[in-house]
Amino acid sequence: MNSHDDNEAKYEALGSALRKAEERRRTFVPPTLDEAILKQARAHFGGSERREPRGSFWWSWILGASLAAIALCFVLLRPNAEKPRAFAKEDINHDGQVDILDAMTLAKTGTASASEVEALALAAVRLDRKPGS
Repeated sequence: MNSHDDNEAKYEALGSALRKAEERRRTFVPPTLDEAILKQARAHFGGSERREPRGSFWWSWILGASLAAIALCFVLLRPNAEKPRAFAKEDINHDGQVDILDAMTLAKTGTASASEVEALALAAVRLDRKPGS
């Protein structure tokens, strides 16, 4: 036999000895005795159900109401979000005014013809237009 086989035999003998020791260690407890011990433990520790500490019911309501009030304040007192403004189709840069900057922006994009850019520039410098347009 070589040393590998010797080691395997030793490991097998050790495993067998451990299994036998475990079998001997186990003690049979009759179900009636087990139930009696469990019944006494439940009586001693106040039952199997977990009880909440006294007053925690009210604290949970107070906490919930506080959180709801804070959330309501955030909803009602938040700054009014600006509604999206409607811009004229000529207002390319959406600054609220149709001016020469819109004509320059349109010319830079290169998506419009020269006549469209010229028309926008003329509309931007026209003197008879309404304020804000």
